[in-house]
Amino acid sequence: MCFPLTSIHHLSFLMFELSPKSPYYVLTAVVIFAPTIGYFDQLSKIITLKSSKVFNKQTAAIQMLSNYLRFIYWYFEPYKIYLIGQSIAVFSLQIISSIISLHFLDKEAENQQSFLLLNENTRHSYFHHFINALNVFNVKTILELIILLLILGSIILLIFAFLVFLIGVKSSTTFIILLSNVIDTTTSFPLFIKVVIYHEIEGISSVLMAQFLFGDLMKITMYSIQKLGPFLFGAILQLIIDSCLIASYVKQNYKQKGMLRRYFYVHNDEPNEFTVLLSK
Repeated sequence: MCFPLTSIHHLSFLMFELSPKSPYYVLTAVVIFAPTIGYFDQLSKIITLKSSKVFNKQTAAIQMLSNYLRFIYWYFEPYKIYLIGQSIAVFSLQIISSIISLHFLDKEAENQQSFLLLNENTRHSYFHHFINALNVFNVKTILELIILLLILGSIILLIFAFLVFLIGVKSSTTFIILLSNVIDTTTSFPLFIKVVIYHEIEGISSVLMAQFLFGDLMKITMYSIQKLGPFLFGAILQLIIDSCLIASYVKQNYKQKGMLRRYFYVHNDEPNEFTVLLSK
């Protein structure tokens, strides 16, 4: 056995002797951070291209809402550390991605009217402006995002408090976690619509597609072992949706690469930087 492998072998035994639960800790870390891998890839593209167009606002909004509801549930019904850790990791990364995406907004978008400002000559009602102000997709600056998240978070807490008043803590927390799991299953819906319905795969990360499948399978495995029924139902439903999405993505990606190869063959042309990027 070569020296590096021998060293790793002895080091693993030493770690296990010092901390018998180290495999559990490693698995916990994998479960917590595995769902963020694809979003790190998306974040790197935002930074590399210096553009907010790569960022999927709908997916970010879904993830932030579903995990925020889980924070509320966890406060009253604490559950496994790796599950709440996963929620914290995904929620934090989406916040960071949103902030960086807003930083790289195109100048045209930056020059648009802020949702915090009212046009005196507008024909719309104040109610329309209020609803428009609560639309997370209308934010143009980091400050607006922070203010809006605080407002929406407070509104959700008030609604939850009203539910507790009506049906009690136990029923309210059960409803919250079920709602969170249903919302979580729609994480890939924006990409599903783009890929499966509109047949567009430009700007979509293959790493993110792989993460969807890997994450779904891992969640189903862990939820089955821990016998977490509500979580398991959502994970199975999400696997079905993601499987259709991934199959369509692979098919279209293969078709696109084939078209590029035929184009180069017919025109006897060398691929440029743009076509190489498309073929990846």
